[in-house]
Amino acid sequence: PLAAASLNFNLQATILDYYKTKQSPAPFDPETDWKGSLGPTLTGTNGGAYDYRLFGGVNYARDSWNVGLRLRYLPGVHTAGWASQQAIKENNARVAAGGPGILLSYTPSTEVKSDAYSIFDLSFGVNVNKTISVRGGITNLFDTEPEVVGASTGYPIGTNLGSVCADLGSPAGCQNPFGYSLPGSGSYQPGYYDTLGRRFFVGMNVRF
Repeated sequence: PLAAASLNFNLQATILDYYKTKQSPAPFDPETDWKGSLGPTLTGTNGGAYDYRLFGGVNYARDSWNVGLRLRYLPGVHTAGWASQQAIKENNARVAAGGPGILLSYTPSTEVKSDAYSIFDLSFGVNVNKTISVRGGITNLFDTEPEVVGASTGYPIGTNLGSVCADLGSPAGCQNPFGYSLPGSGSYQPGYYDTLGRRFFVGMNVRF
């Protein structure tokens, strides 16, 4: 007779509608929506406001053994600083249209959104006999590099610094940069991405 077998799929999606904070009623403190960024960075809040997250996997079991493949997925994201600047721009647009508040100045960010991130983990288990079982796996199966968040193009030499805001349509509160700047390399975020690379694990259970 054929051995009993099972195949299971699962997928969990977490979607963020919005994540807004405002620290005070002061007109110079705009409400910030951190969605799509690694913010907020305020005390008592949780960072990592991704637009959504996916977590899923497939598992196959047959007789005395099983194998599973897990997926963790994060979409592209910006820094908290980028989200703060978007709040200033939205505030200024509202004030310029006659709404409440005050105009706030800012220099346009040249930050580049990070790429999406997918990482797979493989696991297995085997019941050798009634006494011994073995389990193991590979974390970060394809040795996926962590994403860099916060990289920027800067304002390299040759940029017409006097026309930066005009090129963007002269938004309210926009200030041209005062000098040239190098591209920003960004940084890894070990709290969200695997910075260790591919690694293996194995374990054994012995029942007496």
